[in-house]
Amino acid sequence: MPRGSRLTPQELGSIQALHLEGKSGRYIARNLGRSENAVRNALKPKTKQKAPRKSADRPRRISEAIDQILKPSTVRKLLNSSHAAKWIKRKPSPDIKPHHKAARAAFAAKYLSKTHVWSSVVFSDEKKFNLDGPDGYQYYWHDVRTETELYSKRASGGGSVMVWAVISLQGKTQIAFLEGRQNPECYTATLDNYLVYQDPYRALGIQKLKWAAKSPDFNPIENVWGQLA
Repeated sequence: MPRGSRLTPQELGSIQALHLEGKSGRYIARNLGRSENAVRNALKPKTKQKAPRKSADRPRRISEAIDQILKPSTVRKLLNSSHAAKWIKRKPSPDIKPHHKAARAAFAAKYLSKTHVWSSVVFSDEKKFNLDGPDGYQYYWHDVRTETELYSKRASGGGSVMVWAVISLQGKTQIAFLEGRQNPECYTATLDNYLVYQDPYRALGIQKLKWAAKSPDFNPIENVWGQLA
């Protein structure tokens, strides 16, 4: 049989038998008329081939080529250069449940066409202003190769002031500067001084508008505080 051809099952058996008898590879090759390399390959232990790995249940959506491009730094650069996205602070929101949403929708539907009502409604609210600026607005893009930037802040935020005011279609009240906790007695005093009694006669027939729970955004005075802050 010419050299280079595949070993037959008989030759493979002979190689194994002679090897078990202690014969050398050179002796086996000369005896079978094969090369020593062929004999060595036949005597190598056969490794069990691993079964192909099953793919995950969910197919891969990003190819390996694209995956090499989508590094975190690349994504951040794309977001930073995009006109459709910007890095902002996440705003807090009340924990609104389904029944709160239903009440909000009902409130909006009730007054959707009753625009005349708002001419006789006053909107009040209180607001805390920190003397060192708004809470938690010190954000910036940091270069990790440089020292972290710091900003000075006085103890306890430098203090704060609590104010209260009223707006309506007829105008606005003076800003009330509140002191201490606003318990019912303090709040009543604020109403007397800044809302109800601006003229010699006490207003009568004032009714409280039934408000949807957890709906501070319904109050337009929030926009006033937003402009001032």
